[in-house]
Amino acid sequence: PDYYKRVYTEYLAARRQVGNPDDVSFENFIAKLKVNEGKLKAQYQCRAVRFRVMARDGKVTLKPVPIFA
Repeated sequence: PDYYKRVYTEYLAARRQVGNPDDVSFENFIAKLKVNEGKLKAQYQCRAVRFRVMARDGKVTLKPVPIFA
């Protein structure tokens, strides 16, 4: 639960930083994140997937980081 709160907080902060501070509800954000996490776990055949918040060229994205250990 702390991981999801941290990613959500970092995502909102990055959106504000690039000048696009629309509010995404925590529930919707986490639901979408968990769906993507499941798809990526199957794709990478890994134990878990974590996300890193990236801000580049005025856009905020979540970069998947597969965890194999």
